[in-house]
Amino acid sequence: MKNITVIHMGAVGDLVQALPLLRAVRAKWPAAKIALVGHPERAAIARLAGLADACVHFDSFSNSLAAHQRADLVVDLFCAGRPGPAYGGTVRLEPFPPPGWTDSAAAWVLRQGRQALDLPAVPETPEFLIPRASLDAAADFLAARGIRGNFAAIHPGSGSPKKNWPLDRFVAAAGRLRQEHGRTVVWLAGPAEQERGTLAPLGAGENVLARLRLEQAAAVLALTDVYVGNDSGITHLAAAVRRTDGRPTPTVALFGPTDPRLWAPRGPHVRVVRSPDGMMEGIGTERAWAEIARLVDLPV
Repeated sequence: MKNITVIHMGAVGDLVQALPLLRAVRAKWPAAKIALVGHPERAAIARLAGLADACVHFDSFSNSLAAHQRADLVVDLFCAGRPGPAYGGTVRLEPFPPPGWTDSAAAWVLRQGRQALDLPAVPETPEFLIPRASLDAAADFLAARGIRGNFAAIHPGSGSPKKNWPLDRFVAAAGRLRQEHGRTVVWLAGPAEQERGTLAPLGAGENVLARLRLEQAAAVLALTDVYVGNDSGITHLAAAVRRTDGRPTPTVALFGPTDPRLWAPRGPHVRVVRSPDGMMEGIGTERAWAEIARLVDLPV
């Protein structure tokens, strides 16, 4: 097996959930070149993790039959269908768990791949080391903005406003992180937050990092002492990154309408706070703060 193509068109969180599958593919065919086809910026996370050798934009791939023909194996996480071989050496895997599935989405994708491709056992929890050079570059990037020492990161957005905790509650948590734990607070804002003006109510003195490349965001997240966010791709990224010594980022994930059994990040460094009524407003500030406070000074 020399060339493997993996097609993945999902969002950032979906891609993070697919990392265990990519790790298993890499473990079975360590000498193969793995090309990840999808959105190049998102796919770059797999490349940063050492689980893809190339990133190909889906449009250019779909218009190039030669690229498909060069692959000895194509793992398709874009077209729904039962796992199993198809024409042209393609194995199609369903990226989303079926009704009744109660384990994580990462476990669902990995177990399909293991069954279809006889892949070796690997951990079902997504994780990857951030290279030292990337960590150093992130530290320099932060220092240039006056951010040094211990800091907390907050990402108040997500793919849907229905999954967003009220901003004033994030602001209250940020204030307590500063006052009670002496942490500088960094706010992360992606294109969705900027388009919606999510962070517009924040004061002028706040540290807002907007439109970071995902590789940059991953390195910044690996350096933070504690991360707080909604059910979002950035939250999955925060829970997955590791420093070069293996240290994870303590992560508080706030869930409302989505099922954390399927979609929450996992690990001993993760605390999930779920709304009792499925509405983000149902998560009280004190309840969320209790989990944040447990993690912020916790040695890991």
